[in-house]
Amino acid sequence: MWISFAIMFSYLGMVLIRFGIPKSISETYYLLGKQGWLFQVALWGTAFTAVPMLIERSSDNTQFLAFLACAGLAFVGAAPLFKMELEGKVHYVSAAICCVGLVLWQVFNACWVVTIVCFLAVIYPMVKDKKYMWWLEIATIVSTYVSLF
Repeated sequence: MWISFAIMFSYLGMVLIRFGIPKSISETYYLLGKQGWLFQVALWGTAFTAVPMLIERSSDNTQFLAFLACAGLAFVGAAPLFKMELEGKVHYVSAAICCVGLVLWQVFNACWVVTIVCFLAVIYPMVKDKKYMWWLEIATIVSTYVSLF
């Protein structure tokens, strides 16, 4: 669990230090330019190290959500060029599968209060910054790790 957490938050911290708050996590691939591979490595590393802990902490009926969420995240990393037509479709569908899978996993594993609190907490910065996707992604990530801890 700590490895997944360290990978994701190290990447997000590096991005925030270098660029400030971007429009979305996916936008960081383009912001990094020739170092865009860091986006892919961060997402793959997070997905592959998160899946065992999510499955371990899942009920028998929700293990598939853990797998779908992590597979979705890995595919987002595999298709980082969301501005391209075909790759963009793969990217957006994978991101949706990841986010919906994580939120449903939290709700069905009795962590729904954490999820609601995290999403309510980002309303103000989301409206203030007008960076809606970034804040929704952050709420999903934070609520997932808080649920796991």
